[in-house]
Amino acid sequence: SVTVMKYCIELDGSKHPLDSCKFVLERANGEKLGTYTSSMEGFFTLPFLEQGHYKIYEPAPKNSEYILDSTPQSFEITQDGTPVNLNFYNYKKGALTVMKYGVETDGSKHPLDSCEFVLERANGEYVGNFITSDGFFSVPHLEPGHYRVYEKSTKSSEYLLDSTPQSFEITQGGKPVHLTFYNYKKGSLTVMKYGVE
Repeated sequence: SVTVMKYCIELDGSKHPLDSCKFVLERANGEKLGTYTSSMEGFFTLPFLEQGHYKIYEPAPKNSEYILDSTPQSFEITQDGTPVNLNFYNYKKGALTVMKYGVETDGSKHPLDSCEFVLERANGEYVGNFITSDGFFSVPHLEPGHYRVYEKSTKSSEYLLDSTPQSFEITQGGKPVHLTFYNYKKGSLTVMKYGVE
């Protein structure tokens, strides 16, 4: 028999069984034998396999929250019927949170909403546009890699736009990334003009 156990690794490093994950079982020569799904407890068992060499793999993740590891695991069912146990892991995709503050002329700061940001991969590939609400936005499921984010437009003409990009990396199983951006309130100038008689 073979028992396949499926786990999810959360961003804090904890793990738990993952249900509803599909797996494909093949003979070593590539002959497909069937598709099987992990139970609510995160596993399934195939009790009656003939002696021989096999491989099993996950063709797709459960959903977009997880990073797929489609690497097949090979195993052998021997003549003496020794049970085989295999573990598969999916890592939760990383998260990004961007905080946006307005800085007043007296130095005080407060969350600033309705500011538009652009998220790209380091190679310039567009990921998406996001707008702050209550001073922040979050992107919960990012694949591992290098990214950059920059502000495209600020809330109003009262604030100075700082379009300098901030770069960051999402690592497999890594901690969420938090970035902070500031917009400074524009100063005021009053000019008095007098005529001399």
